[in-house]
Amino acid sequence: MASSYEQTRKLIYKEIFEKLERKDDGRFRFAPRGTVKLLFQRDNHFLLRQLFRCLAPSGQFASDGVILFEDQFVSRVEARKLSNFWGTLVFSSCSIDAATIALRRLVATQVWPVFDGEERKLGLLPLSRNQLNTLFEDHVEADRFFSNQACFCAVVLRNREEVIVQDASCQRLPYLEEDFLGEGSFGKVYRVKVAKNHFYDAYAEAAKAYNGKPQYMARKDYIIADVNRAKEEYTIMKKILSANFRKRENNIVQSWGCLQIESSYSLFMPVAICDLHTYMMVQHRNAPQELKHKAEIIYSAAGLASGLHYLHSGMQTDELEEFVCYHMDLNPSNVLVFYENHRNVWKLSDFGMARVKTRTGQLSYRENDFNSLFERRKKVQDPTLPSTLNRRGEGTWLAPESIAAVPVMKTGADIWALGCVLSVVFAYLGGGASGVDDYADARQNHRRSDGSDRFFLRAAQFKSSKVHPEIKSRHERLVSEAAHRHIEERRAFSHMLTFLQESVLKVDQNLRCGAAAVKLELETTYRILQAAVNDRRPSVIQAVSQNFLQQQKQRLIPAK
Repeated sequence: MASSYEQTRKLIYKEIFEKLERKDDGRFRFAPRGTVKLLFQRDNHFLLRQLFRCLAPSGQFASDGVILFEDQFVSRVEARKLSNFWGTLVFSSCSIDAATIALRRLVATQVWPVFDGEERKLGLLPLSRNQLNTLFEDHVEADRFFSNQACFCAVVLRNREEVIVQDASCQRLPYLEEDFLGEGSFGKVYRVKVAKNHFYDAYAEAAKAYNGKPQYMARKDYIIADVNRAKEEYTIMKKILSANFRKRENNIVQSWGCLQIESSYSLFMPVAICDLHTYMMVQHRNAPQELKHKAEIIYSAAGLASGLHYLHSGMQTDELEEFVCYHMDLNPSNVLVFYENHRNVWKLSDFGMARVKTRTGQLSYRENDFNSLFERRKKVQDPTLPSTLNRRGEGTWLAPESIAAVPVMKTGADIWALGCVLSVVFAYLGGGASGVDDYADARQNHRRSDGSDRFFLRAAQFKSSKVHPEIKSRHERLVSEAAHRHIEERRAFSHMLTFLQESVLKVDQNLRCGAAAVKLELETTYRILQAAVNDRRPSVIQAVSQNFLQQQKQRLIPAK
C-alpha cells in the first residue's frame, strides 16, 4: 500500500509541478487559483480516486463507525474545498500516515467544518504551525506541509479593496513578471504581470469577476512608518483612493486595490506609458513641430488642471463623507501619461505627501497629513554631478509659503506647482528637452538663487520672497520665438503665459486663482491652436519659404 501511495504521490507531484508558475524558482513558484481543483476534476477525478484507493485499498474507509466510500471522498473534497489542502499534502511529500490522519479528521468525519482548540477552521489554507501540529500530531509532517503551503496560497488582489497578508511566509505573490520602473520620494514603482484569476472585481459581472487572462498593473511599494500611529490617516487614504469611483474623474489615477504584507504596503493602478518628466526629457526630447501636436499637449494639460480642481473642489466617499485634498507634491514625475481614446491623457498620481481636510461638522474640517503614514526614502544622488546640480528637483515646485517660519499650505500651493509645471511645458513646446534644461539652468544660476532651482527667490531679511525674474524673461522669449513660427502660436503662447504670470505664479497665495480657472484658460489656448490647425493657413516659416521659392522660380523664367 505504501509503495502504491508513493507512486501516486509522485504522479500527482509531477502533474502539479508542470502547472506551476515560475516553477524554476522555489522562492516564487505558485499554483494559480483553481489549478489543483481542475487537476483533480480531470478524467472523472482520476487522481483523487487513485489517491483514495491507496489509502483505502478495500474501496472503503472506516472511521468512528462511519464508512467512507470513494465517491463520497471525491464529493466531500470538492464540497469542503479541500483540493488545495490535498494538493499541498501530496506536494509536500507527507507520509501515508499523515494522509490517513487527514482523511479521517477532515473528510471521513460527518461534522464540518472542523475546528482546532482555538476555534480556527482546519483544512482551509493557509494553516499555522500550531494548527498543523494539532492536525497531524507530528512536528515533521507539520513542518513539511507548512514549508510548502505558500505555493498553493497565492494572493488574490481585489479591485478597490484591501488585502492583508499577516504572515508573508504562508502566501506567495501572484506575479508572472516584475520589472522595476522607478523610485519616488516615498515609494518604488514596479510593473507586474498578475496571473490569470488572481485579480477579483466584486463590482463586475459574476462571469467576469476574475481576470480571464494575465493582467499588467503598476505597483507602488511603500513602507508604513508606524501602523498604529497611522491608522486614521491610513483609513482616510483608502477612502480617498476609492472616492474617485463615484465621479470617475479621468485625470486622477484609478486605484486597483491595496496589499499590506506586514509593514510593506502596495497600491495597484493601471500601467502608464511614462511620467511627464520622462515623456519630455527622454522619450520625446525634440519639441513638437506641428501645431496640432502642440494643441494636443495643451489639451492634456487642461485635463491635468481638471484633475486638480476635482481634488480641491471636494470629493465624496460611498458614505457621502466630504473631503478636500491638497496634493502637495505636484511635479512632472507625478503626472502619469496614458493613451486613451486615441489621445494622451495626463493623470495625477502619488498621494504620499497629500493632506486631506475632512468635514467633521457643518462648517468645521479636520486635517490629516499622509507624511506620517509612510517612510520617506532617501533620494539617491548621482555622485558624478556637482553638488549644485544635485540640488535640482529638490523643492523646485514648492510654493514660496513652504519656506515660511510657520508654513500655511493650502490649495494655493498646488496651484503654484501647477503653474510651474505649465511654465516648463511651454518651455518644452518652444525648445524641447534642451529648452527645459536651459530654463532650469537659468533659474538655478541666478545670483540670488542660493544654488537651488526654484520659481521664486528667497526673501532678503525683513522682505518678502519674489517671483523668479527668469519666468517673465523666459516667457517673453517663448512668445517672441513663437511669432516666428506661426502668428496664432504666438497668440496662444502669449495668452497662457501672461495668465500664468498674472493669476497663478503669485507670491501671495491668496492672489492665485483656482484650478478651474487654469483649466478654462488652457482650453482657450487649445482652441486658439486648434483653430489655426483647422484654418490650414501657412505658418510664418511656411509663408516665407513659399515666397522664397516663388521668387526663385520667377528668376528661372527667361525674359521675353
